[in-house]
Amino acid sequence: LTAAAELARAGHEVTVYETRARNDLGYPWDDAIESELFDFCGIAPSELTLTPYVKAWDRNPALTVTLRAGNEPSRTRFYVDRRELAALLLRRAEDAGVRFVFGKSVSGCVCRAGRVAGVVVHGEEIPADLVIDAAGMDSSVRASLPRKDRDDVGFGIPEKIAPKDTYYVYRAMYDRVADKAPEHSYNIIFFHTGKPGLDWVIDNGKEADVLIGGFGSLERNDVTAALWDLRSEFPVVGNERLAGGNILKIPMRRSLGLFVAPGYAAVGDSAAMTEPMSGSGITLSMMAGTMLARRVIGSGVGISSLWDYEREYTEKLGSRYIRDDMIRGMLSELSPADLDWLFESRVLTAKEMLKADTKADLAFIRGKLNLVKRPALMKPMTKAVGRIIKSGSLMKEMPEKYERDRILDWVERYEKL
Repeated sequence: LTAAAELARAGHEVTVYETRARNDLGYPWDDAIESELFDFCGIAPSELTLTPYVKAWDRNPALTVTLRAGNEPSRTRFYVDRRELAALLLRRAEDAGVRFVFGKSVSGCVCRAGRVAGVVVHGEEIPADLVIDAAGMDSSVRASLPRKDRDDVGFGIPEKIAPKDTYYVYRAMYDRVADKAPEHSYNIIFFHTGKPGLDWVIDNGKEADVLIGGFGSLERNDVTAALWDLRSEFPVVGNERLAGGNILKIPMRRSLGLFVAPGYAAVGDSAAMTEPMSGSGITLSMMAGTMLARRVIGSGVGISSLWDYEREYTEKLGSRYIRDDMIRGMLSELSPADLDWLFESRVLTAKEMLKADTKADLAFIRGKLNLVKRPALMKPMTKAVGRIIKSGSLMKEMPEKYERDRILDWVERYEKL
């Protein structure tokens, strides 16, 4: 929506195909956005109802320790209603001249002469100079791009988000038990009920916001067990579900190593533009859409222009979260008992892990772990810091210009980090 509005205002003919009905856009809850998107995307804060962001507190799996979250960004954050935001962006796009087609699914892309030349909508080929893929982590457009294993031309963009990077989430709003307010309004529990991932309970003063998440899979019986345990620890969560309640999927990883091709560019979950430790992606996606549109307006739809968009996104936004992705990968290798020990012993803080980016830092962490004789933690933690150090060097080698073979070589190393 952000890219569409920007392009239409510049005189481009833009059509948005949306699977859902107009009234179904937006989730029935609040999510975080960062203040930097307002000036960047040309949106006035007064156009939205914003509430202050609340700092999170982290809990270990056994719920014996509560620590102030050490991985919150320094930038200013707010909560915004997802439905209100969707309605605003829709209005802005329509006012700019964007044409919307609701209730129509895109089943794939049309490729000719080594480039994306349009999309297929209900069996009909729709030509386009540029296809912007915002169809989510399971995008049918990205999945249909040419690949070396089945086509003469391979673009090098992944067909799917890997299971290890797929996060399943249940989120719902429950009635709030007024006299049972928790000590902290925003509580995150790692590896709750033993499953890799995190859950949260947010008391926003009106409702109890509950999220239950896990990597690989999340079944209804997992949700039931987690809800029962959360209510025993946080009795503010009532029994009446007011909104939400579905199990959804989001990508939880650093952005894809390649998300542009001739005639094609991905934004949002299609390109894994989320924060790897939280899944938040509104700010990243909206700013990416604006970057893409401005590159096209200034330089056209050629692949060099689209590669400049990817480079700008990676340098300004994507690179912020590579380190978080390494830490997220490390956490996925630990057991609940290991996490409990880390919280309870305080031998290694999140701050030390998140700021480590040199061989000296790696030696320091190894020394700490050797002192406490916790061999189960040595391998995943030293591997994470090693990956952080390696990623710093690799990001400096990102090709400046679109040279296909060099880019594909760089992407292969990026995806293997």
